[in-house]
Amino acid sequence: MRVAVVDFDVHHGNGTEEIARHWLTKQRAREDYHRHRSADLFFTSIHLADDGSSSGINFYPGTGVVDDVVNNIVNVVVPPMWLAKGLNATANGETGERARKKTKRYSEGSDDAPVHTKNGSSQQPSTDHQPPSAGGRLEWMKAFRERLIPALRAFGPELIVVSAGFDAAASDVGNLGVDAKRNTRHQGVNLRPEDYADMTRALLGVANVCDGRVVSILEGGYGHLMNMNVAKDGSVAEVTLGRDGFAKCVTAHVKALLVGA
Repeated sequence: MRVAVVDFDVHHGNGTEEIARHWLTKQRAREDYHRHRSADLFFTSIHLADDGSSSGINFYPGTGVVDDVVNNIVNVVVPPMWLAKGLNATANGETGERARKKTKRYSEGSDDAPVHTKNGSSQQPSTDHQPPSAGGRLEWMKAFRERLIPALRAFGPELIVVSAGFDAAASDVGNLGVDAKRNTRHQGVNLRPEDYADMTRALLGVANVCDGRVVSILEGGYGHLMNMNVAKDGSVAEVTLGRDGFAKCVTAHVKALLVGA
C-alpha cells in the first residue's frame, strides 16, 4: 500500500521524518524490493522554521528546511511572522509611537484577548491582520495549496494519515517565538478555523484517488495565553490557557472530514 503522512503541526515532524526515511531505506535493502514497490511511503510537513540567526528566536526543532526527494520527503517551510515583519512590528504593520497609541477592544477569553501578567500589564501577540507578503495564514495556505497538495497528488497515495496539529492557530502558545535576550514573545502564524477546514477539504480532494482512505491523528494545539504568573526568580510559576480557539479549529477539521470534499 502507498501511504502518505501529512503533518500540518506548526513544528517540523522530525521524528516522523526519521521513521519514514529509516523504513524506506530498510525496504530498499530487501532483495525483492523491486517486485513489491507497491508498498511505498511519502512524508510531507508544513511548518515554521527559524534558526535564530537574524531574529534571536530559535524555533523548535530547527529541522525540516530541505527536501529529501530520494526518500519521498517534502518539507514546506513557512517563514514566521516575526521574520517577515521584523521583531518590532505589530499585527497591522505599524511600529513605534503610532502603534502604541492605537487601541483595540478585546473580548475576554477570545483568541485575541490580551495576556494579563502578574504585575497587571497586558501583552498581545499579533494575530491575523498580516498582508500576503508578511507571512501568516495567507502565506501558509498558499504554500499548502501550491507545494504540499501537488506533491501529495503526484505520489498517488492509497491511504493518507494526517498528523493534525492545531498549534498554528491564531494566538496559540505553540507557535510563539521566544526571544530570551529581549525577554519578548512573538506570534509565528495565525490560522483560523476556516483554514483548517480548507486544508482538510484539500486533503480529501486528493483522497478521492484512494477511495477516501484518510486517518486523522491529533497532535499539537494548546490554547491562547490568558494569564501568566511569574515567580520572584523570573521563572513562570503558573499559566492559564483559553482553549475556545483551539476547540473551534479542531471542530472545523472534524466537520470537514465528516462532510467530505
